Amino acid sequence: MALVVLIVAAVLIIAQVNSQKPPAVSNLTATPGAANVDLRWDGPDVPYSVLLLKDNKIVADLTYLVRGREAWIPKTAALAPAGACYLIRPATVASTTAAPSTDTDLATQGAAKVCPKP
Repeated sequence: MALVVLIVAAVLIIAQVNSQKPPAVSNLTATPGAANVDLRWDGPDVPYSVLLLKDNKIVADLTYLVRGREAWIPKTAALAPAGACYLIRPATVASTTAAPSTDTDLATQGAAKVCPKP
């Protein structure tokens, strides 16, 4: 009987861990300035990745510019080209994972995307 209780407990714990949603980015904003683009977002206190997108393809990893839940992207370094978008997602998402192309994919990754106006 004790073995059955242990097995049921293990199954419940595994099911709960696997059903938890990933950390999610929300309220993402991009504020262009004269020398940079200021990205800010809300979300849990976890590491985040910031990726530069062009035509919805990842062209640069800008994670090194993240400080908490914001990143200042310098325009002088050509990291803020016209037509660029930025993808912010929890760093737990593998860096080899493609940029999400639908809202469902964004939600699955806990990600948000913004394309600042020049």
